[in-house]
Amino acid sequence: MEYYSKYIKYKNKYLLLKNNKVYIGGAKNILNVNKMKKYLKNINKYKIFKINYSKNELDAINNYDIYKNDHYRFFGKNTEFNPEQFLSDYSNLPKESQIISDFLKKLTLEVTNAYNLDYVWIDIRFRLPTNEYDIPRWHQDGMFFKKDNYTHTKFLLVLKGEGTLLVDLKKDKQKEFNEIYEKFINDKKNVFEKYNDTKNPNFQQELKNIMNTERPVFHELLKNENIIQLKNNESLIFIAGDENLATIHSEPAIKSKRIFFSIVPGTKEDIKDLQKRRE
Repeated sequence: MEYYSKYIKYKNKYLLLKNNKVYIGGAKNILNVNKMKKYLKNINKYKIFKINYSKNELDAINNYDIYKNDHYRFFGKNTEFNPEQFLSDYSNLPKESQIISDFLKKLTLEVTNAYNLDYVWIDIRFRLPTNEYDIPRWHQDGMFFKKDNYTHTKFLLVLKGEGTLLVDLKKDKQKEFNEIYEKFINDKKNVFEKYNDTKNPNFQQELKNIMNTERPVFHELLKNENIIQLKNNESLIFIAGDENLATIHSEPAIKSKRIFFSIVPGTKEDIKDLQKRRE
């Protein structure tokens, strides 16, 4: 009788949590992988996917703290990704670091399963509160791989802090954005060709001047458009490379500590080549 009572107690607790979309121990999939697979077969716009955190994962993320800006980068096989050491370097809570690490490893496997690819470029970014993005940095990501007739995409999630911004534009506004954006891209290319050395202080200053000029222009252009901000339980796959399809996005105004996570899946050769160009 005692065992039966315990069974009923834990069964009811599980059902209560299940109905509130919180799952003990991360037993459920983090993502709807089948839904993501279907989307990836016919991509024509960004797509938001809900994240199913377990209670343990939510508690670990809420308790985890960061004390400086930092950046973790990984290129390689999806099964070899392990950020636990990086996460534990910032915390005296080893249990939380392990839970978050396990969550990110499992998430990586689910995303690469949906893509049917085994190699990845992964970024984890820690950011402290700053006024750097009070004026958004509206931009489109360029091509990740040296491939034509290929839809370049990135998966991202903000575990903690303010969510990434993205904007939907109608065709006429998109055309206006593209024309201005191309001008600034050409200005940046000219600076690269002029110095051919990204460590040159003059190069860095000229590039910064261009970026400081473009931000207010795009802010004014887009401020009344349909701007969407991701929630912490929402992940995003967005398009890169194609100026007419690539998602226009920005960091948000960062007023709290922020943990950003992104994945670009690819073939072994794609990721090796990307690593050479990024490092």
